[in-house]
Amino acid sequence: RRLRGRRGGIRGAVAPLIGTTVERATALAASLEGRGFLNSSRAAEHECAAPIDLEDVTLQLSDGRTILRDVTFSLAPGTVTLVTGATGSGKTTLLRTIAGLFDTFDHGEQSGRVRVGGVDRHGLSARATAAFVSYVPQDPRSSFVCETVAEEIGLARALRGDNRHSIDARVALLARTMGISHLLPRSVGHLSAGEATLVALAAALISEPTVLLIDEPFADLDDGALDRVA
Repeated sequence: RRLRGRRGGIRGAVAPLIGTTVERATALAASLEGRGFLNSSRAAEHECAAPIDLEDVTLQLSDGRTILRDVTFSLAPGTVTLVTGATGSGKTTLLRTIAGLFDTFDHGEQSGRVRVGGVDRHGLSARATAAFVSYVPQDPRSSFVCETVAEEIGLARALRGDNRHSIDARVALLARTMGISHLLPRSVGHLSAGEATLVALAAALISEPTVLLIDEPFADLDDGALDRVA
């Protein structure tokens, strides 16, 4: 308590626990929404020819801080774009905005126009674009919902109501491609940082997204895994 500057007594002990629990629950909710959980309202058919288009976008947090201002760019299909910048410059916020998580889960305010797959992102939940947008957060383990690796990779397809056998076949194929077949029966709680990244990537790829957003995808990978992912 002295080292962390916390108060003594029950308040000092319970407050951090509640904060951690809420943070974890929010991460799980965002993960489920981004993979289409309870998707009762489908977005309009997306356009593969227009994956991402931002025009005069400004992003502010609920405390009034401006993270990004007047951002404009368009990305062509079949391309890979690397976003770079200093810590705190807004890279993650930009990705979460495109994924549809910034206003809902980060309580942020967005002005300007964000179009993903030709669909206007304004007022559109992450679940509405889950069929063609996948997002892997910076800490992939925070987004894990299921008990085993196999279940985690197949979750997006299961939420769509796909046939169990087709899900299992797709999971097995992706696992072989990513070199993680041996991890399929393992608990997601028993993965190294690099293994967790590979599992999260496989879970994002299983929906064959038009737009794949990855926050620091190579940070915890060894050379062999990095080559496979690239």
